[in-house]
Amino acid sequence: FISSIIIREKTRLYSQLEKADNDLRSTYNSLSETKYYLQMILDNSKALIVTTDTEGKIVEFNREAEALLEYKKENVVGKDVLMLYENPEQRRDMISQSMSKDGEIWTARQREVILKSKSGKLFYISLTLSTLVDDRGGVVGTVGIGKDISEQKMLQFKLIQSEKLAGIGTLASGIA
Repeated sequence: FISSIIIREKTRLYSQLEKADNDLRSTYNSLSETKYYLQMILDNSKALIVTTDTEGKIVEFNREAEALLEYKKENVVGKDVLMLYENPEQRRDMISQSMSKDGEIWTARQREVILKSKSGKLFYISLTLSTLVDDRGGVVGTVGIGKDISEQKMLQFKLIQSEKLAGIGTLASGIA
């Protein structure tokens, strides 16, 4: 009689364990699919996306950032994000100007910064930098999303130069 009770209890516990294992596998598969989907979003975005931890070490570096800045993700993860800036003070100034007095959560929108590629080439970037907050409201780092505006800056410079030349031409014809 006692052995039949033990066998039934063992069978019941085994079926509960099997159900829990199936639930755990399902949850794991769902998390894996979500992680893969989010990684696809990061990698296929045509915006430069770089995230850091609270110490300023790079955590995520998407494909657009790899292509533009000529660094491989595996070579920059864990390194200080300031290595990407031509002038590291730009980042510090952007953060200090954006921080509010009452909290740690801040955003710097559409700020122009100059980033430096591995080969030393400079890129003008329109950057939105903000705190990365977890589900409990705690700050876990920063997320920077940028767009290369180097071509627009070059065209703007050429336009200013041509306007200067036109002004000199007008002045010269007035003198003549």
